[in-house]
Amino acid sequence: MPQTQAVTVPVEPAPNAQRLKCFYNVRDACAKSSGDIAFGWALWMWPSVNIEAIHHAVWRQPNGTLVDITPPELTVPGITFIEDAGVAFDLDDILAEPLRTNTHWSRTSPAAAAYRETYDEVQRLDRVLGDYLKAKGAKRLRSALQRSTAAGPGRRRRPVKGGASLARRAAAREGRAGRARKAHRFVCSAANL
Repeated sequence: MPQTQAVTVPVEPAPNAQRLKCFYNVRDACAKSSGDIAFGWALWMWPSVNIEAIHHAVWRQPNGTLVDITPPELTVPGITFIEDAGVAFDLDDILAEPLRTNTHWSRTSPAAAAYRETYDEVQRLDRVLGDYLKAKGAKRLRSALQRSTAAGPGRRRRPVKGGASLARRAAAREGRAGRARKAHRFVCSAANL
């Protein structure tokens, strides 16, 4: 964490701002009304349980005032923010992800210990699912690139009639029971990640 002072930043959501898209919301505000982007950490506290530092960006207005223009998940008049220029976000990389949330847990509360176990398991499952989905997406992208390269330059692949994929056609042949079996297998495999 940086050695700067935490400040309270007023929350004033911009009209077209989207939740959880702070970096892009601030970029758009800077393009529309000038100003600058301030990277850092939003601090959230649950007394006797934990304190979280979430990678965040706020808008520095042309007069130097900081404003959080991203609609929060909870209605709050302001957030606690620590500016940290060392945690910039690459707005040009479409696959860029925010830095991991830093969480400090209370060591005295039994409720905090129980909550932490559940929280850690949810975070682990979220990472596993994210890695699985990224791998599947990368695999499909590689397959599509290989198919387009195999077709050769100037040759187009013939589209599937009606736009149906091979999986949908196979499911249609097997009927409703086949689709139910496939859905069951997918859910079971996802649960065993």
